[in-house]
This record gives sequence, structure tokens and C-alpha cells, in this order.
Amino acid sequence: MNKLQKELVKIARLITSMTLDEAVDKALKMRDILDGVIDNIGEESPDDYEGAEVVADSIGGKWQAYRDGGDVVVVRNIKGEGFPNWDDVIEKVEKKTGISEENIREYCTDAFLDDLFWGDVRFEHEYIDGAIKGKLVVVGRSGGYWGLEYDWDMVELNERYIEDSTKKLLKDKRLIRKLLDDGFRYDEDEIEDHEVVDILVYELARIVWDKSDSDNLWQVNSKWKSEFDKLDRMITGAIKDFESSERWVDIIIANQYWEED
Repeated sequence: MNKLQKELVKIARLITSMTLDEAVDKALKMRDILDGVIDNIGEESPDDYEGAEVVADSIGGKWQAYRDGGDVVVVRNIKGEGFPNWDDVIEKVEKKTGISEENIREYCTDAFLDDLFWGDVRFEHEYIDGAIKGKLVVVGRSGGYWGLEYDWDMVELNERYIEDSTKKLLKDKRLIRKLLDDGFRYDEDEIEDHEVVDILVYELARIVWDKSDSDNLWQVNSKWKSEFDKLDRMITGAIKDFESSERWVDIIIANQYWEED
């Protein structure tokens, strides 16, 4: 029996020695009743996909839970983002170098430029992977979802929400009277003192659970939240950089990716 359970036993022994009205008044003031409800709900946990949804919803934006075969990941949808306009790039190279588009295009074909692009994407992937906690994943048929594998410790119990919800229930004196009355109805030979309060705590936890969804009961762990914020900034920065024509103009000119006359 842990410390909380021992405290609940003490409460129960007090309550079972009172009249029902006295017991209701006593229960309304018991901090350990709140702790008992939190502890009771904490024995459950969301499955991986529900947990990933909690994380994604907490981050917001384009983040989502995603099933990748047998794995669950939390990813940002970046499909269609990060791709430069090669025509614009070649036009700027022509203006800066004076070399004709035809000559530049003789070597800088779309296939070559795409290989150049994906080579830098792979480099960026390695950089990001080494700079964050967790395993970076790129999933989807076109690799358009970047994020992290879901880890069970990414979420934690939202104790404040559970406590506030329980406090609201405890203000309902008729409800508490009914729940305690249900406990008192057991034959004294068949129930221990602490089970009266166990029933109260269990029923309060059940009501909070039934009236809530995973996003209420669970929240992203603050350490992981900061990690996802960091990853989001890095992906946003990479997309902005990769979409910039100037980046590729500089790379092409620096490496003289063309064939001169």
C-alpha cells in the first residue's frame, strides 16, 4: 500500500464513522481525493497512435500522427514545399555570368539539378538528425513527411485538467452523496473501510475519463515539446533556404556547372 492509499484509508475510516451528510462535507475538502483521481487515471495511458495525436495537436500547424507500417510517427507535412524554381535559377545564372541559357542547360538539365537538390536534402537530413533528440524519420511515398518516431514518454498526464475537472465534480454535493451512499450500501462484512473511498475515487475518475478525450487527459511532455519546436524551426529554415533561388544560383556559379563554348 503506497502513501496515497494509506491516506485514503485514513479518510475512509473518518468518513465511515460519520453520518452521510458529514461524510459528504468531509469528502469535498479532501486534497487526497483529488490525488486519488489523478493516480487512478494515471494507471491508464493512450495507445501509441492516440499519444502521437496528442503530441501533433499540441504542436499544431501541419503536424500530424502517421502510421508508417508498424511504427507510429509524429510528422510535419511538407509536401510541395522546399522545391526551387529551376527556370528562375537558370535565368539568374545567365544574367550573372553572361553565359547563354542554352549552354547552361546543356549540362544543368532538370535531372542534374534534381540530383543536386536531393543531395543537399540528404545532407540537411543528416545535420538535423544529429541536432535533435529522437530518431528523425522521413516517410510517405514522396518523402513529404518529416518528423520523429513516437516515444511513449512524449506525453504525460495533464494533472491540472484532471484536478480542475474533479473539483467541479466535488462541488456537486448531490453527486458526491450518491457515490458515497453507493459505498455505504455494501455489507460491512464484505467491504473494508478504505473501499468506500476507493469507490468514490474510482467513480470520480470514471466520470472525468468519460467526459474527456485524450487531448484533455494527456499533454506533450515539456522536454519533448521544446524538441519538436526546435525541429519545426529547423525544417522551416531548411525549406526557406532550399526554396531560395539565390542558394542554387550561388552553388551553380561557384562550381561552374555548365559547358562553355
